[in-house]
Amino acid sequence: MSTLGNLDVALAGHGDLEFATRQLELAEDFIRQIDLIIRNE
Repeated sequence: MSTLGNLDVALAGHGDLEFATRQLELAEDFIRQIDLIIRNE
């Protein structure tokens, strides 16, 4: 949630877009791993 919140604030022009984008990129692998676990259940 924090990652998406940071992105939302940055896109609204009130935050660090570079930081928010990087955080989203880092979260991508984690989200993919969760998706794989859910699909295997």
